[in-house]
Amino acid sequence: MDRAALEDPEQARRSEVDAAEPGAAEVFARLRRDAGEAKHRVEGAAGGDDVVCGGAIFCADDHAAGNADDAGGAGPAIGGGDFPDRAPVLGQPFGEFADRSVEDFAFERAELVFPQLDSEFTVASADENAGRGRTIQNLHCTEVSRWGRAGEEALASLRAAVVPGGEIVLESTANGAWGSFYKEWQQAEETGYRRHFFPWWFEETYKSEAGQLFEMTAEEAELAKMNGLTPEQIAWRRRQWASLRGLAAQEFAEDAISCFRASGECVFELEAVDRALAAAGDPIEMRNNGRLRIWLPPQPGKKYVIGVDPAGGGVNGDYSCAQVIDQQWGTQCAELHGHFPLGELAKLLVELGEEYNRALLAVETNNHGHGVLAHLHLKNYLNLFTQQGKDGWNTSAWSRPRMIENMAAVLAEKPGLFRSERLWNECRTFVRLDNGKPGAAYGAHDDCVMAMAIALAVRNERSLKG
Repeated sequence: MDRAALEDPEQARRSEVDAAEPGAAEVFARLRRDAGEAKHRVEGAAGGDDVVCGGAIFCADDHAAGNADDAGGAGPAIGGGDFPDRAPVLGQPFGEFADRSVEDFAFERAELVFPQLDSEFTVASADENAGRGRTIQNLHCTEVSRWGRAGEEALASLRAAVVPGGEIVLESTANGAWGSFYKEWQQAEETGYRRHFFPWWFEETYKSEAGQLFEMTAEEAELAKMNGLTPEQIAWRRRQWASLRGLAAQEFAEDAISCFRASGECVFELEAVDRALAAAGDPIEMRNNGRLRIWLPPQPGKKYVIGVDPAGGGVNGDYSCAQVIDQQWGTQCAELHGHFPLGELAKLLVELGEEYNRALLAVETNNHGHGVLAHLHLKNYLNLFTQQGKDGWNTSAWSRPRMIENMAAVLAEKPGLFRSERLWNECRTFVRLDNGKPGAAYGAHDDCVMAMAIALAVRNERSLKG
């Protein structure tokens, strides 16, 4: 593809692209169309977009080839694939170097160096030190959704190395409604990033023989009409959906909502969760740097229940969460969520319990719960939930399924009782795991869900006792 095609979106759509990336022209056209409007992009992936973005970085450097200061430090592209296979494709639009082979450049396993431009193209692994000691003009982070829980630290390291005016591209196939990439996509408008979404039909090879007797379903016909798809494309889609089943919408994205579905069967009704999430209300008050959110303040004479799912307090582990509900109606009133040492968590629970009319505190006794209860005893908080003469709530193999079923029923019948966006997001990623048990999908959390399940179960138990 020549430079004129890259600068003119209409010509780019008509240009031929390397056979390995037949859908790249449409992607390049979109990227060039937005040039100058936003330097940072978050991209939902179709096939081959990591190579395309790498090519776009090389083309951008081609414009700056006469100025060593502007061109210096091009890279790194984080992740990627077999670098030598990419180099000839990326080298094609690179100005005066277009006719030269890879062997003409200083080449190591993970980088291409262009001495005359004072530039290099580097491939590195995504870790917390990925950006240390670097000066980056163009940063392309690929498959960010697969970076795991350490992804935020890696992104922070890399962003700190990007020079003012540099370009950042975060690209990935969706991997559930959690993690760094999902957060970046959701917060793009707030952080100044531009979203790009590339559905599967941008890949021109995704076609299958339809046959003379092929008929579309009503849903397929609507999709084809809305997006100008051919019977051959719909036939290919039908085969993929039959093969991948629940993962098809994630692996071959069609819109920027369904592609973030959780891997696995969601325990809660997803459509109801999505509707409730869209309607989730902002808290009337936030404290403790947003870790305590209040929607309904305490009312004189009312009784409240606080369900607590404690954690160890380490910044890399699970969160501690406490859910405050109205004992009469089950309405969510407040939510405490964060990493707290056990003593600090107990202090915050006492303050929260006293504020809500000395609420009934139900602390899960599994793991760190006994430590929290010990601190509560030292602080003389007496209104503690007890089971069989022992303080605390015991989540067991027998009680856990009943807790989750009770919560699922309440969420389905009365979603308006719950206001927390954090809670609803965890509901989306609370799935039936491979062993058949309900829990957080890989890389996600369930602290808000479990704290609310405890609060609702205790409320149920108190209601049955009258």
